[in-house]
Amino acid sequence: MASPSLSNNADAADQSPSSESNAGGFQVEDSKQQRNVAYSSSSTVLSSVFSPNFDILDRDFLNSSHVDSPQLQSLPGNVNNISSAQQSKLINYLDEQLLYISRKYVRKFSDTGPPNSVYYTIEPLLEDLTNLVDLIWYSVSATSTPFIQSQYLLRIADDLNDSIPSLPITSPDKVFSFLRKLDKIFYKLIVGDVPSHKRMSNTEKARLESIVERTRVDIVTVMSPFGGHELDITRVYEAVLEELN
Repeated sequence: MASPSLSNNADAADQSPSSESNAGGFQVEDSKQQRNVAYSSSSTVLSSVFSPNFDILDRDFLNSSHVDSPQLQSLPGNVNNISSAQQSKLINYLDEQLLYISRKYVRKFSDTGPPNSVYYTIEPLLEDLTNLVDLIWYSVSATSTPFIQSQYLLRIADDLNDSIPSLPITSPDKVFSFLRKLDKIFYKLIVGDVPSHKRMSNTEKARLESIVERTRVDIVTVMSPFGGHELDITRVYEAVLEELN
C-alpha cells in the first residue's frame, strides 16, 4: 500500500535526471504518467473509491467550510469498513493530487508554465488543499476504521507551513478559515470524536504539536502587514492547543 508521505516520491525524484527541484516543503517527482494526472473533483472520486453505500457526499459539502456538516451528522451509525482495494484507490488518488499540488508550488520559484499551473498566491493552493481535506474528512466520517487520514492531514499541515511564508497572501480571511478547519478536524481526531472513536497516537500528537507551534510563529510574521486580525492570530489551532496541553 502506498505511503501517505511524499518522501518516497522525493527519493525517486532525486534519482531521476528529469526530476524538478524541491522548493519548500512540497516534494516533487517528475514522470510523464504522473504529469498527465487530471485534477478531478472529489465528488467524482468518491464514486470510484467508495462503494455505493459511501457515495452520499455531494458538492454542497465539498464547497462548505463547516466540519460539522448536517450530512455527516445524519450518517447511519452502522457504517461499514471500506475494503483494502478502496483504501488503495483513495491513497493513490491523494498521492497523485499532492504531487500535482507540489508541482504547482515549485513552479512558483521557476516561473514556468501557464498561469493556471503555478501558485502565485496562497489562495489557489488553499482551494486545492481544501478539496483534499474535505475528502479525507469524509473518509474519516463515513467509515468505522480510519486508516491513514491523520498522516495525510499532518503532511498537509506540515507542508503548508512552508507555503505560508513563501506565497503572497491576498485574503487573510481564507488563510484563517482553512486553519480553523484543520483545527477542528485535528481536535476531533485527538479526542476520538469520529464514528470509530479512534484517537490520534501519541507520536502523531507530538508531531502535530510541533506543526502547530511553527504555524503560530509564522502566522504572526506573515499577517503583520494586515490589520484587524489580532484575535484570529491568537486563535490559530486554539482547540488543538487546549486539548494537547
